[in-house]
Amino acid sequence: MTTDGTGSVQNNVSSLATWLGVRPPRRIPHPTLPGQWIEGGKLWPAGDPAAYSNAAIQGDMDGALRGGSWNYAIVAGANAVARGQAGADSLMLAWIGRMKAELGWMGKEVGSRDGGYWYFFLVSAAVLARKGSPALAALAWEWLDLWRFWVSTGAPMCGERSVLPGLDAWTICDETGEFVAGRGPVPSASPPTLDRLLVAAIVPELIALKARPLANQEWALATPVTFYVGSDAAMVTLDRGVDANTLPVLVGKRALGSAPNRATTWAPAPPWGAADKSGQVHRIREVDDHAVEVVEGTVAHYTSTIFKSVDVPLPAPPLKVYHLGSGSVEPNGAVVGAPSPPPAAAGPLPPAQHVVSVTPAHHSGCLLGVIAAAIWSLVAVFGS
Repeated sequence: MTTDGTGSVQNNVSSLATWLGVRPPRRIPHPTLPGQWIEGGKLWPAGDPAAYSNAAIQGDMDGALRGGSWNYAIVAGANAVARGQAGADSLMLAWIGRMKAELGWMGKEVGSRDGGYWYFFLVSAAVLARKGSPALAALAWEWLDLWRFWVSTGAPMCGERSVLPGLDAWTICDETGEFVAGRGPVPSASPPTLDRLLVAAIVPELIALKARPLANQEWALATPVTFYVGSDAAMVTLDRGVDANTLPVLVGKRALGSAPNRATTWAPAPPWGAADKSGQVHRIREVDDHAVEVVEGTVAHYTSTIFKSVDVPLPAPPLKVYHLGSGSVEPNGAVVGAPSPPPAAAGPLPPAQHVVSVTPAHHSGCLLGVIAAAIWSLVAVFGS
């Protein structure tokens, strides 16, 4: 997981945990350094500061544009901004501004629920909202608004880089979404895994996020994200896979309610990964399965060159449709299942004798003829 800059994402995540004051409650294995331990009550060990130098951040940005990981730059940038590193704020302001205008929310990792780094963007955005300049903090809050809007629909977080064994189960990503949406308690920090500890460290920002007016900020997306909210369930669809690092989950449909572990339908269908000879399922990486999702009528059709095709019915009507990043919290387009308005009553037709035929033989007088016909028609209708 080395970056295109001078450091590594492991260094940056450790440094961010240190800055946030993360202290595991008991001795736990180090999540990124095999064979090492973190003692209970001790501050999380910091990584190499070179990993968040401006040159390293720029390298991570360039790497993302060449097809690398999009989460590297924002974690490195959050470290640099939190520490007041000269030039880091303006560097991140330009980068996130470009993501808003053209590159897309979360870049090509939109919707990722990858257990290893789903929280990188969320935690980094919270740190930028806490420590960034007013302009940078405003963009970071917009990023967080979009995360909240997604989970507020009731649809599960899923998308690019999400096909990993076991991630079809209820995870800390879902717990955090339930809390932000107002449907669940503060996510538990136990067991003290790094994602849980880091989410616990940004609870003040998550509480502030919940207090903000619900907003679906206008942002670009690497692929369209659509929500279908019905009377029984909420569903999210992504049009296509755009990041071959790890395969995408393009459809997630979850029953409405507030109970954890609510019934969820996915496309592709679990188990996610490739089985070896022993039957153990492994992550599929660096393969493009050309996954596509299309809604036709009341069904979402999913196709892939690796996984079986899946048809997922839309939630039961009446159905409200929303588009992430549209700039509006109102349903976009038609509300499926709503009663159709009655047809407009037909008005009286104008008398046929006043219609002027337009032919190539009288081009010069055709406009005057049409105007005259319209006037005579109005006289005939309203003067009768």
